[in-house]
Amino acid sequence: MADTTNIMKKAIDNILSKPFSFLWRGMQKVVMVWTNFPGTREFKEIYLIILSKTLQFGILFFTLIGFIKTEKKFAIVLILPAVFYSLILFFTYATTRFTVPALPFLLILTAKGFEPVLNYIFKIFRRNSVTAR
Repeated sequence: MADTTNIMKKAIDNILSKPFSFLWRGMQKVVMVWTNFPGTREFKEIYLIILSKTLQFGILFFTLIGFIKTEKKFAIVLILPAVFYSLILFFTYATTRFTVPALPFLLILTAKGFEPVLNYIFKIFRRNSVTAR
């Protein structure tokens, strides 16, 4: 018990002596966990790295678009798990697998953001199928 108290006191002293360093490390952890798929940091092949990064940034991009295009109350409900996980990971140990429970909520927003792209693709296919007849 005394060791834990001593460690906590040293941690608090460290945070108070270097608050910007603490904030910077926290932001780095949050960025790291949301820009990597769980298990992809061990990839050695360049094509797998490029594929995983493209998918991850695509998901984040279309999640942002979906958040903008969705009714605000619904969008906020869907984004809250990711926000809470980010806050927890900011202050504690962070690894990408901890974000998995929030991903289904984000994927709903991703689908909403990707909807205009799918509509455009379907429109092209419909136009080509009509002209091919």
